Amino acid sequence: MDVGKKHLEKAARERTRTARELLGPTGNKAPLTACYLMHTGMQCALKFRLLIQYGVTTTQKLRSRLPPEVFERLFQSRHGHDLMTLSDYAKLRRLLDARQMRSLIQGRVWKRMAEPSRPYSLRYGVESVPVGNAQDEVALGELLIKLLLE
Repeated sequence: MDVGKKHLEKAARERTRTARELLGPTGNKAPLTACYLMHTGMQCALKFRLLIQYGVTTTQKLRSRLPPEVFERLFQSRHGHDLMTLSDYAKLRRLLDARQMRSLIQGRVWKRMAEPSRPYSLRYGVESVPVGNAQDEVALGELLIKLLLE
């Protein structure tokens, strides 16, 4: 499937908006689902950033710029869901350093969001997410996605 920048940007924004809506005004409608959607929104935003970095508009154009094993790792394997792997390739740390915001990914919230078992632990309900944690994750995800999509 050939996914473009527009698709990834739209998906990231929609998942962010829906995650926020799921928390609702009281913050406790569906914390697990909100975290899952935020995770997928982060995946989309990081992949969007990869397209920008390589100066291409679609994943198929990116395929020709990356070694086959790297493309497969990011787009055709479970690693394509791993926020740490994606953030390394998308150079999230460098982006945050340039804005003097590295601390965003040095705390417990990012560590929880980038846990290797995710998004599967959220998708299948193996992990429980307290409302406060969900609120923190959605807030951090919103900020990171905003920065990634700039």
